[in-house]
Amino acid sequence: MRRRIGAAVLITGLVVPVGVVQGQPSSAADQIRQPQSNATFAPDEPRVELLLQANTDDGQVMASIEHTIGERLGALGLPKWSVTRPEGGPSGQLLVLLPRDVNVARVKRVIGSADLLEFRLVEQGPVPSKEALQVAAGQVPQRLEVLPGIVEADGHPSTMYYLLQRTPVITGSDLRSARPLPDENNKPAISFSLNQEGARKLGKATGENIGHRMAIVLDGQVRSAPTIDSRITSDGRITGSFTQQETQDLSLILNSGALAAPVTVIGERFIEGR
Repeated sequence: MRRRIGAAVLITGLVVPVGVVQGQPSSAADQIRQPQSNATFAPDEPRVELLLQANTDDGQVMASIEHTIGERLGALGLPKWSVTRPEGGPSGQLLVLLPRDVNVARVKRVIGSADLLEFRLVEQGPVPSKEALQVAAGQVPQRLEVLPGIVEADGHPSTMYYLLQRTPVITGSDLRSARPLPDENNKPAISFSLNQEGARKLGKATGENIGHRMAIVLDGQVRSAPTIDSRITSDGRITGSFTQQETQDLSLILNSGALAAPVTVIGERFIEGR
């Protein structure tokens, strides 16, 4: 099934009309399949071999991880690739085969990335130090958390701190789709569309907090914290100090979904072939 989504959002620094085309699996069997591959490699063919270790030995979780990594490799547009579980190898391992001339560093970053996305309400900040945050007796309440972020002033980035609500309004699991799309200043950004539950949660939170800030958090760092101008329900944009490639990679990671368990590259080998 292919579905087209289009709308506009109403948050300062986030908003543009967008239209996103998304493909959806036709059955549950399409969600988990193995092995993941778009080609086979001859034994003597030049290639890169990456050995991955997942933090699990559960077969169903491994199948999900294998599928997610396959989705990410396919979205990178590689001419060929393969993800399999090594025969006779320890549980929790995957073997990734790639063409010899790929950007291996980029592939490793994409297939192993957690990229946890959260939208959180801001209680205080940005301020230049943790000590500048006003908390009773210097103790941060359990429901709140201090996180760093990068703020640009006069073209110079500096680390600032925010006091955020610990429980996120929405996370990456609430996204329906994401794609690179420049912001109103033609800087790299990511446009996103929410699923029905995500739209409900964001609509409620923004409707009740007009005039307050909403932080966009990636892997524990505030990337931007725009002011809520109006209730938002469907689409938006993630802004921050991104490069064009970072927005492309983050979009495909968000579209593929989170890894079911952490994955680490434990081996890397270059095969020159004959």
